[in-house]
Amino acid sequence: MKSLIHVWHDPKGKIIAVGKPAKHMVDRVQPLPANPSHSIISTEVEDDVIPKLHQTHFVDVANSKLKLKP
Repeated sequence: MKSLIHVWHDPKGKIIAVGKPAKHMVDRVQPLPANPSHSIISTEVEDDVIPKLHQTHFVDVANSKLKLKP
């Protein structure tokens, strides 16, 4: 099953944090970065990928997409 997640990342695409909004807040929450140099993307991924996302993926900053680490 896929879930909407928010991915906080640095300017190089390193994943800093991953958040999954509560179902009743999906359309009501706008995540913000605590550090001005960080950014956030929102995407859908399979639930079983989420726990290790920071180890297996990075953010392609130019395209705002998750990519598998080489």
